[in-house]
Amino acid sequence: MYRQPKDPASASEALKFFAWAYQNGTDMANQLDYVPLPEKLVKLVKKTWAVSIQDHGKPVWTGK
Repeated sequence: MYRQPKDPASASEALKFFAWAYQNGTDMANQLDYVPLPEKLVKLVKKTWAVSIQDHGKPVWTGK
């Protein structure tokens, strides 16, 4: 994802989907014999989104 997306609303929706997947996908990952990402890594990814992906200096994803 670009640091300054051309369509911030779409970028926000995509990040919301990924956040949902991180939050709700652990059981599915286990069922499919995948290893879920550690919570520490998920927190780091979300922090990176909030800091790095912006629209005119404002975060595209706020974690809500």
